[in-house]
Amino acid sequence: MARQNKLNCDDGLPSEEFERLLRHLDDDRERAGEKYEDIRRKLARFFAWNDCFPEEDFADMTFDRAASKLATERIHNIVAFIWGVAKNIKRECHKRPQPINIEDLPPDKIPQIGHPEPTIIQNTEEQRRQRCLQTCIQKLPDSERTLFLEYEYYAGKAKRMDDLAARLGLTIGALRTKAHRIRRRVEVCTLRCLQGLKDAS
Repeated sequence: MARQNKLNCDDGLPSEEFERLLRHLDDDRERAGEKYEDIRRKLARFFAWNDCFPEEDFADMTFDRAASKLATERIHNIVAFIWGVAKNIKRECHKRPQPINIEDLPPDKIPQIGHPEPTIIQNTEEQRRQRCLQTCIQKLPDSERTLFLEYEYYAGKAKRMDDLAARLGLTIGALRTKAHRIRRRVEVCTLRCLQGLKDAS
């Protein structure tokens, strides 16, 4: 199996809950493990497509919640229940504050972050944001930085996105997932940079 450690229950699930979850998936433990891994991969893709990252953490959270319910509730269709839990977690994910939304980023320059009102955010604060964003993008490996900049620049242009994916040897789905992972890292890096400047001031 792709991830044998899952069957050794090292994701935080108590062993009793984990075994109960496997029994609900299939009476045969080996088949249950295969179904577990298959569902987990699909959950990770589901969260990635819905911009919930890190997607594997959200997949594990889904299993955690579903397994805990099995101790107190009678669930007849465990797979349908797991997907119901995943949809609830997706809604929670989208309710979280999104600190930075990097949009329409051309390859040759760094844009404004978000859409601040000039009367609220002073020019000095915006300069800090620009400096942090630029620093974080420059920290990316060359290949990731190029992919990220081109992906943001061609966002919404289907033909250009197809060309980009083909040039990189990726499917559109794989390209989107990879670009979103890089975007998330840039967002987190920028936030930490801004917090560091704030603490130092």
